Amino acid sequence: MHHAPKSGSVWFEKLKGEILAPLSGRIPNTFSLEEQGLFAVGYYHQRNELFKKKEELSQGE
Repeated sequence: MHHAPKSGSVWFEKLKGEILAPLSGRIPNTFSLEEQGLFAVGYYHQRNELFKKKEELSQGE
């Protein structure tokens, strides 16, 4: 990722590591239609988790 913000770069790198570690290997260049669907579901699931964490932090203040 070329445009990751520097302020949260350590956190972001840790998060990427957590997400990519279970893949253990090369990420394919193309996905089947089923794999594309799974990717989309996973992407939005992860995105939703990030928003939840941000909301929880702001409510705790």
